[in-house]
Amino acid sequence: MKKQVFAIALLVGSVAFAQKDEIKNAEKAVKSGNFAEAKTILSQAESLIEATDDKTKDKYYYLVAKAAYGVGDPKGEELDQSVNAFNKLIEFEKANGIVKYTEEINGLKKALEDKLIKDASDAFNSKNFTVAATGFEKLYSLSPQDTIRLYYAAASALNANDYPTALNYYVKLMELGYTGIQTEYIATDKETGEEKVYGNKNLREIEVKGGIATNPVDRKSKSNRPQIVSNVALLYTTQDKIDEAIKTISLARELNPDDVELIKTEANLYIKKDDIVSFKRLIDEAITRQPDNYELYYNAGLAEKDLKNDASAENYFKKSLELKPDYADALSSMADIYINKGNALNDEMNKLGNTKADNIKYDQLKEEKAKLYTTAAGYLEKVIAITPNDIKIMEVLKNIYGSLDEVEKFKALKDKIDSLENN
Repeated sequence: MKKQVFAIALLVGSVAFAQKDEIKNAEKAVKSGNFAEAKTILSQAESLIEATDDKTKDKYYYLVAKAAYGVGDPKGEELDQSVNAFNKLIEFEKANGIVKYTEEINGLKKALEDKLIKDASDAFNSKNFTVAATGFEKLYSLSPQDTIRLYYAAASALNANDYPTALNYYVKLMELGYTGIQTEYIATDKETGEEKVYGNKNLREIEVKGGIATNPVDRKSKSNRPQIVSNVALLYTTQDKIDEAIKTISLARELNPDDVELIKTEANLYIKKDDIVSFKRLIDEAITRQPDNYELYYNAGLAEKDLKNDASAENYFKKSLELKPDYADALSSMADIYINKGNALNDEMNKLGNTKADNIKYDQLKEEKAKLYTTAAGYLEKVIAITPNDIKIMEVLKNIYGSLDEVEKFKALKDKIDSLENN
């Protein structure tokens, strides 16, 4: 048994010596700028590094970081390796009470951060949002306590239409409880009398002391959390996860109960579930908060129309038009209501027989139908005045003119339609 223990000890010892030799060779490669060679050597040593002492491990993690960083411009996989290696080295030294390489690696980390910030910001300003999202995410990986970087990554991914990535980042921000609330340093510009927000307190103090600004105040910025939660809800809809979206938007509304946009967002989610009743309930709630919003009345009218409540729908459309008389959608919907009323009379007329009473009834219904179609035509004429090239509306109006025996109007509109279609 003693011989076996001795043999194992010799084996471990030989491994340790081999590891140290490899690390020396890797160090030489790093110093001479042969980073690819250093990476190869370090990769071969990786599987046995845990068997070495802390001093050797520390040197190993340091060399991995240096090799990954290379000449100071890591890209792609090398960038990932640099971020991971920097964090690994710093965490290892902190956990083991070592401070040998932390200062140097923090310097390299700061240089890398500065470059990544510039590259990501330039990409964002150039609308290269995919590159910006990757850059800000890497910055967050370098310094996870700076959650604003993850927020920028999420916004960039959203602008890039990379919805799965954006959702992943926004969900993480929710889980972290990120709000984005910051202290804003404000003073009043003496010349213009307008409030000015400063990048930091010192910049403000310089202008206040110099007599350029007055009335310095500190103020907390608005929380980004409602917007983040709302974005998560909307992004869930891109994956057809409507129930998750509704749960999330409900949370957003708890955070900001008077936000009409959130109410409208939740209402639209119920449309995706074909739940018109819930949609209408929420639109009515929004109307109580924005009673002068013509679009809300229009949407309430559409809901009532879907629910076969035409009289109520008509009232909502009329209210919408009171607020905005040239609202083409509401004008079209009003025309549609009167056309449907006329069509219903037309069906009733077709069911009549040939008795004297039926003929009298027929003439009465015909006159009533003509009035309804004439009213509808009036609404459609207003729509065409607003959108003069809307052929679809013109076709409907042309058919009404035909039904009303308005021959001249029918021909004129037909000629206009033909001209638009030929051009």
